[in-house]
Amino acid sequence: MQRTNIYLDDNQVKVLKLLAVEDQLSVAELIRQAVGQYLSTRLNQQGSWEDRWDAVIQDVRSHLPNISSEDIELDIRAARAEARDLRDNESSH
Repeated sequence: MQRTNIYLDDNQVKVLKLLAVEDQLSVAELIRQAVGQYLSTRLNQQGSWEDRWDAVIQDVRSHLPNISSEDIELDIRAARAEARDLRDNESSH
């Protein structure tokens, strides 16, 4: 386990202390649990995003069976670059 410092406002500390007493835990353990839940949620959201992305790729493939993942990625990269160039040109005028 690694030690780290965080800054909390007075109200956050007060509430954490009350909850820690209620749950018979230390404030540090309560914070570790909260961080663990946050990270789990974020990682699950990332997984969901990846699942949706894979579904999009599969849908595109079903309509264009001869196109590879690499070709799809190249097309997406090119479209992003084009959109970025258009945005940059508009903001420079």
